[in-house]
Amino acid sequence: DRVQLEPALESKVRQVLTIKTGQSVTRTQLEQNLNAVKALGDFATVEIVPEDTATGVKISFLVKPYGTLKQVQIRTLPANSSSVLTSAAIDEMFKTQYGKQLNSIELKAAIDKLNQLYQKQGYNLAQVVDVEELNPDGKLTLVIAEGLIEDVQVQFLNKQGATVDEQKKPFTGTTRPFIITREAELKPGKIFNRTTAEKDLRRIYGLGLFD
Repeated sequence: DRVQLEPALESKVRQVLTIKTGQSVTRTQLEQNLNAVKALGDFATVEIVPEDTATGVKISFLVKPYGTLKQVQIRTLPANSSSVLTSAAIDEMFKTQYGKQLNSIELKAAIDKLNQLYQKQGYNLAQVVDVEELNPDGKLTLVIAEGLIEDVQVQFLNKQGATVDEQKKPFTGTTRPFIITREAELKPGKIFNRTTAEKDLRRIYGLGLFD
């Protein structure tokens, strides 16, 4: 159903329109104006509907504003994994947008800051990979892959520098893999962290067993 757009939003739309009443218009101009309205970030959908009249063509911009953002929550991948960020940290990142109509441009800026926060804290593999549609109750879910460690393996090199696959034949080295992995804080089920990985490497090198 078509309803009149609230005055503030209608004014915002009209400010970016370049087509004028009484002037001819091309398809390219319509596409440019359509993209300009989309770029405002205020609308979930934007479309143009032309209607023939006795004196020319009536151009209608049909827009669907986003709803009010009340809460941002996250869903981590893989399923059932827990996040390294707390709900309070997420709310702090998006709180200035709570209680307002969702704007995709402002949301993207906050998501970029969230990704930067992950990087700053050493979670180099973590990033927002999807944004689910805003629920009617005002909740928005971000889908995040934080970099859950599935496995930790040890590769040995021979004197020529080639990788020795100890999984395909009886172990011939002098150092068992568990001697190395037990020194690592990063283990399967944890989120990869660059700072922790660097500490693990220093600890393993400190064993004095390797060049």
